Amino acid sequence: MLDLDIRSKSFGARAVLRDVCLQVKPRETVAILGPSGCGKSTLLRIAAGLDRDYDGRVTLSGSAGVVFQEPRLMPWLTVADNVGFPLGHKQGGDARVARLLGEVGLADAAGKYPKELSGGMAQRVAIARGFVTEPQLILLDEPFSAVDAFTRARLQDLLLAVAKKHGTAVLLVTHDIDEALYLADRVLVLGGYENAGRIAAEYTLAAPRPRDRGDVNLNQLKARILDLLAPKPARAA
Repeated sequence: MLDLDIRSKSFGARAVLRDVCLQVKPRETVAILGPSGCGKSTLLRIAAGLDRDYDGRVTLSGSAGVVFQEPRLMPWLTVADNVGFPLGHKQGGDARVARLLGEVGLADAAGKYPKELSGGMAQRVAIARGFVTEPQLILLDEPFSAVDAFTRARLQDLLLAVAKKHGTAVLLVTHDIDEALYLADRVLVLGGYENAGRIAAEYTLAAPRPRDRGDVNLNQLKARILDLLAPKPARAA
């Protein structure tokens, strides 16, 4: 579905990605996890074709939808027209829009405007918009970081349900370890500090869904990831 090989990506003299290889298979959910500033969002932008200034190769089989950290809804359009916008201006009447609004629990909000929505509702609109063109891959850049913990948990379950129904592969960027372990089939950890910009570890999760957020094995893996990402104390001279 997606085959990405980035030898290097820099902003001026600062290298942000180095020797990053990533594949996403059909129907697979992959999470890219790491601390702030490690290159997660840059990697997603490259995968989405929004950044082409890098040394490497990206091969995408099929189409991709994108969901950003903020909903980025157009305030002058209704919910339905925001969802249908990738299909063409004011395409809120398309049957795909109505179907997706039903799937995300917003069938009764089609005629509302963004100012009338809560943060969680607005992000559900963004998720529906990401799926409306029926992409084979959906790319998400920390999509639930701006909502409260309860709403975030509901949106995570919603994402899994919609992706499963549509048979869509998912590539998710997050700094939330619990979120990565709950959602993903595989977790790739981008290192910080001396390993910044490189994949420091990869974990395959065999736990069946729906997963128990308090699962002991997942908590043990979380502890390993925290230890991997923690800054190492400076050595004494």
